[in-house]
Amino acid sequence: MRERAVLRVGPVRWLIEGPEGTSRAYAGWPYQSFALPEEFRDPASETEIRIRTTVEEVPVSVPDAPPLFAAGSHWAAWRESQGWLFCAGWRGRSTARAACRVNAEYTRAAVFVEPRASAPPFRFPLDQIVFWGALARRGGLLLHAAGVLLKGDGIALAGRSGAGKSTLSSLCAAAGWRILNDDRVAVYPENGRWRIAGTPWHGSGRFAEHLDAPLNAVCALHQDRANHAEAMDRPSAIDALLPIASIPWFDETSADFALRALNRLAAEIPVFRFRFTKTPAAVEALCANCFH
Repeated sequence: MRERAVLRVGPVRWLIEGPEGTSRAYAGWPYQSFALPEEFRDPASETEIRIRTTVEEVPVSVPDAPPLFAAGSHWAAWRESQGWLFCAGWRGRSTARAACRVNAEYTRAAVFVEPRASAPPFRFPLDQIVFWGALARRGGLLLHAAGVLLKGDGIALAGRSGAGKSTLSSLCAAAGWRILNDDRVAVYPENGRWRIAGTPWHGSGRFAEHLDAPLNAVCALHQDRANHAEAMDRPSAIDALLPIASIPWFDETSADFALRALNRLAAEIPVFRFRFTKTPAAVEALCANCFH
């Protein structure tokens, strides 16, 4: 028996059709709030990206050729005639633990998983990789950043692992702010204004909420002994954001879209270098300097 599940992350919506248990697999955290109770054909924004996805419980052989791109032993990408093959759990194996074939436009995906897998069939890292390409073609970016909301407006707290995203997110949460995610957020333009959206790909703070809001600012985080926000010019902002933007370098077309989005983001949204302490005073400084 085939089942359906519908997931929505920012402006991207997946219709997932798979074996029995597919819909129930997304009932648990962190995917629960991103699983929609509606059908794929139901009304959606004209600017929303729709990706039709099938899931099959069949193995996929790891190609003999070296991958075009490999993220260590975590996942790898191969170019195919109609698009891309992504394999997770591939190194040293004849068949991948999970694999995904996606067309060049990122509108159709076929997912292959081991039989009777207990976790959601379309999950990290494969769903995030497909999201990169689809969001880039929509003019957006996936940022290595936390997303925090105050009075309906959002800030992206950007930084690599260890920069303090989860720490500052927890401080904001304690002060009554709403937290979209503490590790990965989507930013994208819509109707002339940038928005920020939560994703299911959380960090150590375990914040992941299906919600989007206007994007007010981006902060490049640096832990320090004092709290200070410094506005950055456009070139400096691009230099700071490029290392924490998820650019699909293996796909020249999507990478070009992503780089254009990064350039536009730095031109249209205030970017700050935010030096902060691990104290509640950091939240006060964030509020005072980065909302207008």
